[in-house]
Amino acid sequence: MKKYFILILALYIFMANDMLAQVECPQTTYYEKAIRFKERQKLPFYPPSFGPLPYSPPNGDTTRIVWWMHGLGGNAGAWEDAGAAVQDNVAPGFDARKVASRWMDYALFQSSLSSAAVKIKSDMHFASPAQDTSARLRNMIIAHSQGGLVSRYLDMHYDEVANTGLSLDMRRFGGIATFGSAHQGAQIINNALPDSGGLNLATQFFEEGCQALNSGKLREIDAMIDLNIQQIPPFVLSKYLLKYLFKGNVVEKLADSLCSTVSTIIPKTSYFDEFDQEIAQEYKVGAPELGELNGDTSSIQKVAFFGIEDDPVFWRTLHYLLNDPNDETYFGANNDDITVAFADTNRIRYKTRASHWKKLNDNLPFILSQMAAGNVSAEQVCQNLGLNLDSICSLNILNSSVIVDIQRGWLEGVEWWETADDRYKVIIGALEPTIQQTGWECWCRIKKSNGTVVTDWHLNGFATQNPDECQTAPLGIGGLIEECEWRPLMETVYVEKPSDGVVLAESASMYPDGLGGGAKAVLLPGSSHMQMRNDANTKTALQDLFNGVHGPWFFTDKK
Repeated sequence: MKKYFILILALYIFMANDMLAQVECPQTTYYEKAIRFKERQKLPFYPPSFGPLPYSPPNGDTTRIVWWMHGLGGNAGAWEDAGAAVQDNVAPGFDARKVASRWMDYALFQSSLSSAAVKIKSDMHFASPAQDTSARLRNMIIAHSQGGLVSRYLDMHYDEVANTGLSLDMRRFGGIATFGSAHQGAQIINNALPDSGGLNLATQFFEEGCQALNSGKLREIDAMIDLNIQQIPPFVLSKYLLKYLFKGNVVEKLADSLCSTVSTIIPKTSYFDEFDQEIAQEYKVGAPELGELNGDTSSIQKVAFFGIEDDPVFWRTLHYLLNDPNDETYFGANNDDITVAFADTNRIRYKTRASHWKKLNDNLPFILSQMAAGNVSAEQVCQNLGLNLDSICSLNILNSSVIVDIQRGWLEGVEWWETADDRYKVIIGALEPTIQQTGWECWCRIKKSNGTVVTDWHLNGFATQNPDECQTAPLGIGGLIEECEWRPLMETVYVEKPSDGVVLAESASMYPDGLGGGAKAVLLPGSSHMQMRNDANTKTALQDLFNGVHGPWFFTDKK
């Protein structure tokens, strides 16, 4: 996946700290209505309880091939550290195995799962053409993300062509271990971008960030423009023309144009753009190709490793979306606190800026009184009060309503830093609205004895706690009857689900066999989607895999 996202955040922060002549960007509505004021329920997660498939341990004295498969937007280098550690004794504390690593690459064949599988099939054939049946079936695939689905598609294809007798159609592996593969679909593909029929939430995420991170600084700029224009002598006609053109036209249009560009283009140049590829459409939630794959009854050995990232999921996941985990030492991609600290530092900086504007407003009467007495300049009084963060005293903004407006702008930025994690969770499907019954209500209407309705159904607030009070009964007035019903109270509640920051745990852990069973699911606690290719959990997972912990078939002798 691409690494442009950090440039986006840097752009936002740069714009919010340099004097760019812009006003606020358009307000979005999705997150305002859906996230900021909603409670959520964290559901407990119980992975599938399938055990390893029964199988006699293979002969561990013979070298077996491990085919390493990359994910969406990746290449042969995706598993370079893990593959090297398994094959050679290069990683401290990790015993190499009798393995020959083969790093596969289908980066140029991503029009469909089928085309990628055919490419891999051909490469496997030329990499191991002379192996006999027993040796071929001892090989295994270790696949990340989309690579797991490509591997499963290849597995299904081998079942379909099993009787051709052609060397090319002879299976080159007997087991698959997946890491973070979206076996039940990736909701992020459904949600991120509109071109593939998605909900366009990525665009909304960037647009909202554009508005929030620049709001405080842009309001400061707007106030300074107004102040400087007011200081032009009144007999200069161009003063009014300048104010009309500069504030009411140029600045506003520039800001609107910038936010529109940011929210439209940047999602297409960040890691979100990978989800617009044709191959990704085959494993979004509800895709028919995914349904076909999950109906396959292959009986090969299988294990599904899945990650559950710690909160804040967005900021932790972001670090290894921006940085290649293979740039760390062997199994050393364990530094996802860096982006968490980055976000917290900026949240504090925005909050401090807002508090200084509030303090300035609180002390404004005193500052104005000192000015009126001719004792000192407003800027000097401001500085004496310790309010000169980023030289705000030199701005000479002394209008209370303007100051409050600027403070609110900085608080919008604070809110963005604090809630970006929730907004990102919506995009990946880890925070979604569900309609749930949260109680009961008594609804009544009044009718005449002949059935004529006098008043329509309405909520009877006096009987909402006790169903015995919600009864149809005569009112004793002109033969009127109050007809009442006890109805369930349904409300929208946001349900939070665990994920690796890209794929939900419920999807990555459920690798079915088409017969009501499936692969053994193994948790990687604290691992994000990209991180799991080279972190401490990867080390433990591979050690356990080759020690036969997740099935005797995977046991492989040490070198």
